[in-house]
Amino acid sequence: MDKGDSKYQHLLSKQENVVEDCTLWTRTEKRKWLCTLFIGTSALYASRTSVPLLVPAIALERNWSKTNSGTVLSSFFWGYTLTQVVGGYLSDRIGGHKVILTAAVGWSLFTFWMPGVIRLFSAQETSVNFVVIMRILHGAFQGVHFPSMSSLTSQHLAEKERASFFSILTSGSAVGTLFTGTCGSYLLDYYGWPTVFYVIGFLGVVWTFVLRKYALALERRKTVITSVSSKLHSSLHVKDKIPVPWMKLFQRFEFW
Repeated sequence: MDKGDSKYQHLLSKQENVVEDCTLWTRTEKRKWLCTLFIGTSALYASRTSVPLLVPAIALERNWSKTNSGTVLSSFFWGYTLTQVVGGYLSDRIGGHKVILTAAVGWSLFTFWMPGVIRLFSAQETSVNFVVIMRILHGAFQGVHFPSMSSLTSQHLAEKERASFFSILTSGSAVGTLFTGTCGSYLLDYYGWPTVFYVIGFLGVVWTFVLRKYALALERRKTVITSVSSKLHSSLHVKDKIPVPWMKLFQRFEFW
């Protein structure tokens, strides 16, 4: 019995190792996901920093007070702080790639629609209230990005690779801020503040299509791994159904 249990545990451990090896990204997949998530983090920060850059121009056109401008700027973090834990929880349950993709669609479209929302109402108070709501939702969608990215990389990278991989991804925040400060300022001076929202929002939407391609590939791979795991598990159960050695049991003092 002891040998049978030991053999079963060994096979079970071997199965878990096989499944774990299958879930890890290959070298090519690491490069693809590194570039994709890095660009996504850059786009996310470009979207985040667009409003702080454009608020003076918007306030001048819409006659916003300093209180209005401050409320619009701070409202982003009202939503951002609410979804940090939720993002990590959902990523562990359904997959970080799904959460990142869904959130990216949200914050990209909100960025693209922002000029229309700002100019939708002529009444200043109504306009500011709707912009604040948009900013809260914008922050909520962006709040899940880093927890989801952390969950995704922890599931598909070896432990020794995670720190360097994630540090490169987070450096995208500086690239996105730099993009808004340089290209955003140029677009603001020559084409007006709505163009900045349109360009950054459009880039975010394009990135979601790229991310969707890799997310679907990852989902297909998970389906294959689940199938292999089920077959291995079934084979273990078959091996586990061996005849009970009754005669040997009867001969042991511990049995009586």
